[in-house]
Amino acid sequence: MPLGPDDDKRERILTVDPAKPDSESTALVARVVVGPDALGLIRAGISTLAVAQAYEFDSQEIAESAAAELRTIAALRTRIEDMRGSITAPARLIIENARGMFKPALEHLDRAELFLKDGLKGWTKLLEDRAALVRRQNEENERKARAEAEAQAAALRAAAEERSKAELAKAAAAQAAMEVAQAAGKKSEVARLAAQAASATQRAENAVAAGEAAAQDAVLEAGAATVVMPTVATKVAGFTTRERWVAQFQTGIGAAQAIRLIARELQSRPELVAYLSLDESALNKTAGAQKSAFNVPGFVAVNDPVAARARSK
Repeated sequence: MPLGPDDDKRERILTVDPAKPDSESTALVARVVVGPDALGLIRAGISTLAVAQAYEFDSQEIAESAAAELRTIAALRTRIEDMRGSITAPARLIIENARGMFKPALEHLDRAELFLKDGLKGWTKLLEDRAALVRRQNEENERKARAEAEAQAAALRAAAEERSKAELAKAAAAQAAMEVAQAAGKKSEVARLAAQAASATQRAENAVAAGEAAAQDAVLEAGAATVVMPTVATKVAGFTTRERWVAQFQTGIGAAQAIRLIARELQSRPELVAYLSLDESALNKTAGAQKSAFNVPGFVAVNDPVAARARSK
């Protein structure tokens, strides 16, 4: 592509994005502008290979000439490297200045990201604590309702059992009277008492069945009437965390005491020797692998979640 009036130090190249074959994107390629002296040095350096390869070592004169050519090559190398340095040094300075110019913005971005992530981590923890409190309240409400329902059901069954016993007592009395009437040959009385005994027995069975049904209804109604606290959100849209288990000293334990505790168990647990130096990296690696099963004397594994990097819009 021809260069425009403002493109004396760069050229524009059209490239095609493989993901978007119908679109074109523009890439900027830096051009290095050098003078005739530099071009002459470049050509001289390139030509040395052909000169060297033309030598046929068959005489002392040729060998001395080759040695002189080596000295020429060394001198030319020094001049070329000096020329290259004079050209690349400003470019390196430009890069360093550009990095320095953007460094404060990037550092402030890092600090802003850290500040917001810490705030969101704290808020997420607060939401999780609230949700846990709601779960505990709901579990307590359910426990109380279940206990009250079971007590009411037991009372209903006991009352039904009393009514059943009373009816069974009436049935037994009628049965006894029926036997007396039967011995006396009073057929009509026997029939009446037999019906009375059967009726009392049925009422006793009905009382037990009704009591059991009432008890079950009481349990079901108590479950339906349990006060359930509304659920609480535990996440913020667009913000996620991931687990990070780290090893921390147990409460009241310091470095010296932890070393003594580890040393005390070395005989039965020789693998603990790796932690005698209290290597934080090794301890955290083990805590991350074992999580709640982490077992190093003097330490406890704690999940300290870290925020995942947000996706740019």
